[in-house]
Parts: sequence; structure tokens; C-alpha cells
Amino acid sequence: MGGIGFLGGAIAQPVLGAIFDAQTLKAVPSGQTIEVLKTAVAGTKEAATWAAAQLTGGEHTLRFVAFVPAVLIIAFVFLHIWKRKHV
Repeated sequence: MGGIGFLGGAIAQPVLGAIFDAQTLKAVPSGQTIEVLKTAVAGTKEAATWAAAQLTGGEHTLRFVAFVPAVLIIAFVFLHIWKRKHV
């Protein structure tokens, strides 16, 4: 049982990381490059822009993650109703 949990984490983390990276890239303002923002010194406008982009990326990633429990709830309710009728 514990191995399945590890497997789920091994699958979910790269997927969520890719979603986070894509959403963070979308949040970077046009005219800015990620390399400049990543290497910005703390306290500068570029560092604040990078922090804001990361926060936006995290927020959008959580929106994707919040969708998963809703789908699972619907699936298990359907399964429960189906089993009651057929068993």
C-alpha cells in the first residue's frame, strides 16, 4: 500500500512541476526574461516581479489541483450508486 503512495507522488510531482513552470512563464510580463528575473538581487524590481510571477504560478497550479478531488468525489459517488443497484 505504501508503494502505491510513493508511485502516486512520483507521477504527480513532475506533472505539477510542469504546470507550475508553465503558469509561472505565463505570468512573466512581456519584455522580461526569466534568466534576468531569476538572477535578480533581492529588493530590486526584477526580484519582486519574479516573486509575483511565482506566486501567480502557484495559485494557478492549486486551481488545477483543486479540480482533482472534485472529479474523484463524483467518480466514487457514481461507483457507489452503481454498486448499490447491481449488488
